[in-house]
Amino acid sequence: MNPNSIPTPDSNFLKILIDSIPHMIFVKNAKDLRFVMFNRAGEDLLGYRHEELIGKNDYDFFPRAEADFFTSKDRVVLEQKKVLDIPEEIIQTRSGPRILHTKKIPIYDSDGAATYLLGISEDITERKKAEAALSTMQKLESLGTLAAGIAHDFNNILTVILGNLSLLRSELKSAQEAGSESLELIEDAEKGCRTGEGLARQLLTFAQGGSPDAKAIDLRPLLEQEARFAARGSNVRCMFDLGSTPLPAKVDENQITQVIHNLVINAAQAMPRGGEVAIQAALITLLENEITGMAAGRCIRLTVSDQGPGIPAEILPRIFEPFYSTKAEGRGLGLSIIFSIMRKHGGHITAESRAQKGAAFTLYLPASDEMTIAPERAPRASPGNGKILIMDDEPLIAKTLKRILESMGYRAESVGDGQAALEAYRNALEAGEPFNVVIMDLTIPGGMGGREAMAKLKALYPDAKALVSSGYSADPVMSEWAAHGFSGALSKPYQVEQVSQALRDILDSPG
Repeated sequence: MNPNSIPTPDSNFLKILIDSIPHMIFVKNAKDLRFVMFNRAGEDLLGYRHEELIGKNDYDFFPRAEADFFTSKDRVVLEQKKVLDIPEEIIQTRSGPRILHTKKIPIYDSDGAATYLLGISEDITERKKAEAALSTMQKLESLGTLAAGIAHDFNNILTVILGNLSLLRSELKSAQEAGSESLELIEDAEKGCRTGEGLARQLLTFAQGGSPDAKAIDLRPLLEQEARFAARGSNVRCMFDLGSTPLPAKVDENQITQVIHNLVINAAQAMPRGGEVAIQAALITLLENEITGMAAGRCIRLTVSDQGPGIPAEILPRIFEPFYSTKAEGRGLGLSIIFSIMRKHGGHITAESRAQKGAAFTLYLPASDEMTIAPERAPRASPGNGKILIMDDEPLIAKTLKRILESMGYRAESVGDGQAALEAYRNALEAGEPFNVVIMDLTIPGGMGGREAMAKLKALYPDAKALVSSGYSADPVMSEWAAHGFSGALSKPYQVEQVSQALRDILDSPG
């Protein structure tokens, strides 16, 4: 065939070809930088119809700062007659901010004069979100070991303080001085310790490994109760749309409570003059690859949104980074803690925001097929009878726990590590005065800790009963204690009531 006989593509064919390209393609007139062409992908990305775009310029669609940026780059391309590659730029579309990778190319006439500017933009928003999520995850993991160590030591200190305070409070009450100023001072000090315990729990959320102490619940009552509590004292009002059917999820209630508190408090701080925090939740079905890192299937979608000024587009990609905060008084832990909690629950979190139209955080949690809700019991202190062995390498903690046990009527002895605990248990058994329960510290630096000691104790004495105790509540042994042979768990710091209840649960149980 004669090459000269091959028909050239007509304009309709070119339009079909350009519209089939998945990236945004646009052409501007070199004289006034007004749009003369947009393909279908560009119209869909920006959210405008073709007739709304043609003949307009950047200032008709974007904030002035963005339009100035785009125009300055256009002029560089046309004046220097060179291709410009912009790896990352943020644009405001009708559906919110998007991140683009753009190439701008000058188009010349036969005389070599630039007449048009061709733009090709790839939407890389989802890729950047995935990269940001991976980066945040890596930063959290690198902080995990440090945070866990600090929290563990901090909880040990709080155990001594809080344990002795609770003993002193019990003594004052038994002396019928319930209304005394001394009792009020002790209770205030206990509240301060509880605040410190909360901070330690936040640090532990960063810890590597571990798993939530999860149980199947209906999320609706927890969402409503905790959101109202978090908003108390502020000028905001919580508005709920939680549906009329249960939202079953297997979660760690303490951690999910942290999530709700942090999101609602952030929303309230964004609206100092008042407003509404909308809390919506529904049971949905995810498609394959619909949400990063989550499998297809039933899922609970929870959205918390406010009416504040929104989060600036340049900050949005960094909000889940640990220790990143725009607040003068902020620690930069709140959102990164939420990110970590959602990851440990097999879930996901996203954030969206538009200037002066508020921010919205959407959380996804795998739905549960079960709904077994155990009745909650308040810890109680009651007289005890029996012999308890304490295994802890911190002398002050062992001394405090021994005092607590003796105040309840138990006889108590203490040892520093697992090997000494095994010997003390054997000696007591041979003397005919066996220990009823052993309370084992999980981690003994340089010695045998609770996990190994319990395995050896059970191998020698299958009927032995023990509580595992730790200031590192994220360790899987603390949530899966039965699988390691323990009869229960006691998290540091603890008070008289928690110790009493933990022992009663073991000693009152059959077998």
